[in-house]
Amino acid sequence: MVRCLPALRGRAFTSVSAAVAAVCSIFGVLITYRSVQSSVELRLQPQGVASGNLHPGAASGGGAVAVPPVAAKPAAAGVLAELRSSTGPPSSGIGVFTSAPKLRPGSASLGEATTRPADANAGAVKSSDTTLPKQASAVEVKSTSVVQAPASNNTLESKKAGLWTLPPRGGGAPTIAFLILGYRDSLRPLWTDPDDKVYMFSPPATCAPCPKGVKMLRAASSAYVNAPEQWWCAQRNYLLGMKGMLMTFPTVDFYFLADTDTAVFRESLDVMMHLLQTSVLRAADDLYMGHGYDLSGSKVTRIIMSGGGVLVRGPTLRRLASSGVLLGCIEESLSGQWCYHHLDWTVAECLARINVTASGHPAFQQNTCNEHYGAEVVACHPAKHRRVQQAMIEAHAANFAANKDNLDATWAFPCKSYNWRYDPRSVCKGPLHGAQVEAAISQKITVLRPILPTVAFMVMGDGSTPPWIAPQDNVMMFLPPQNCSDCPASAEKKRKASGNLLFAPKPWWCAQRHYMAAVEKLMQHFPLVDYYFLASASAVVFRDSLDALLRLLDTEVLQKDEDLFMGHGYDLLQSKIARIILSDGGILIRGHTLRRLANTGTLSWCIEKSLHSCWCWHHLDWVLAECFARIGVIARGHSAFQQHTCKDSSSPRLVTCHPKVGGSNGGNANVQTLLAAHRSNFIKDATELDKSWAAPCKRYMWKHHTESRCGSEE
Repeated sequence: MVRCLPALRGRAFTSVSAAVAAVCSIFGVLITYRSVQSSVELRLQPQGVASGNLHPGAASGGGAVAVPPVAAKPAAAGVLAELRSSTGPPSSGIGVFTSAPKLRPGSASLGEATTRPADANAGAVKSSDTTLPKQASAVEVKSTSVVQAPASNNTLESKKAGLWTLPPRGGGAPTIAFLILGYRDSLRPLWTDPDDKVYMFSPPATCAPCPKGVKMLRAASSAYVNAPEQWWCAQRNYLLGMKGMLMTFPTVDFYFLADTDTAVFRESLDVMMHLLQTSVLRAADDLYMGHGYDLSGSKVTRIIMSGGGVLVRGPTLRRLASSGVLLGCIEESLSGQWCYHHLDWTVAECLARINVTASGHPAFQQNTCNEHYGAEVVACHPAKHRRVQQAMIEAHAANFAANKDNLDATWAFPCKSYNWRYDPRSVCKGPLHGAQVEAAISQKITVLRPILPTVAFMVMGDGSTPPWIAPQDNVMMFLPPQNCSDCPASAEKKRKASGNLLFAPKPWWCAQRHYMAAVEKLMQHFPLVDYYFLASASAVVFRDSLDALLRLLDTEVLQKDEDLFMGHGYDLLQSKIARIILSDGGILIRGHTLRRLANTGTLSWCIEKSLHSCWCWHHLDWVLAECFARIGVIARGHSAFQQHTCKDSSSPRLVTCHPKVGGSNGGNANVQTLLAAHRSNFIKDATELDKSWAAPCKRYMWKHHTESRCGSEE
């Protein structure tokens, strides 16, 4: 009998393969590959660019590094005079003003920032913003924190003709300044314009410990109880960053608080500020708005989570400063009873001292960017990579022009009734936004997908393209040969493991033997993608859920160099075969895992053993598992992949299934029905998809082949 021991050898690509690989790295390609022919059909399409959950109230910008002090600009009287009464220079060595460095977006680091006058009116503060005395022993409070709803949209109708010809930024439009929480080397956000007022804030990495006797709110802090010192220092120093922003930009109409991994969509923000200023807010109204959460059970007021963006009206923050309240809050946060507060909590508690309460709005999303392309979305989080943010911004801009008419005073208005206990997604309780937003998402979700890691598909079948494949996808259709050479007499048959398939017709066995050669072709044609997905033409792949899975795996679950070989698993160890992934349920492989299989020479060795040696009677699932096992990669089970059932096809938690229906695609009409039902539910229930769902099962039922399930088999 032939011994299947690895005899690794390299296998260089031909010059033709290298040329094809270069083309495929630039374009999305549909390839039809016949293993008995040398011809390859290429259809070129543009290839897409590749694409967090925090505990409620937690800041995402923890872990900061101190930067040298930067001199603040000459400040106005009133607000700034009050702020200067505190100890230390205005920036306290932790903030940098980056107004309009004449560089392309993203090119200016924190250390490269320069200071410039905020605007032409920097020398004075509006009298309406400084109605309180500079020094206040008792805080004088305006009772204007509740915004009144417009009686109707009639006030907007007269303005609608000019709504979409908004005054240019800096030319009559509402003015805004941004506070960005980041690190010393954080780049200026790429969604900012060169002339924007941006204050980059890098908290110190170390700080004084909290006074004895100050209690930590452990239930509300959750996992952040054990956060490192630099994370807590960011929380305690945040109000100093807000103070620095106020001193640098004392006269703007709005302030916007965000993190470096917040994506902000400026077209929608411009419209929102315009509508708030002209059709929603009265002159005396306060505003503190974003993705809200209720921590009143932990004796903390309702908060706005900073990662999703916080919009605050200019007069509101200036009143906080001129009343002397801000300085008191800074002291509480640094060395008082708020020393263990998260930064979102301190902002909310501080504003509450002047009777300003949080307002929830679905345009701000702390824990999902799945709907970034909607014109209704102003900001979302997390978007940790700049390339992801850039692609999100482009997708949003592409949809904005077609959907901007949905944005009116009703959209801009804060939720009348808000779901304060639902942190995965910011939503109103009533119909104010719901039907409008869902209808828009339903329309757009068929046009633009969330920005994702790149993926290439290999579909084994008769050459027909499954309905779940999009025109821009990277796809290779594998048409197995109908005839192939016989197995050598020494090749072992696994009679028990094969069962009746041992007597399958020769075309079926030829597909098994040529499968690994097709996998090699897939990798050659798409050599640089982040993931490979192997499926049969009869499988149904739910792309919205696959998109969510890839994004979460890439950004929150997998380590940089971690391998992945995942799907509906089954244990064949009794037949002396490694644990396998059943191919009809879909197989997800990380790109560098498959490339390592090829680069070590193992893939070539496996092809030879499958075609002409001891694996000749192996099923294709077995060969793939055995081949990966030779480089130390083992199968990982996941309940989102189902080989034998589509009973839960409408659930957004399902990525792929294999229907028990006749026809190469289970019947195209039936597949289209499954896809439509899944998409409808995905729009409503996608918020339940988080990193715990995306991660492979820690414990898996390997003997339960009829259904893929996490859990113990004991």
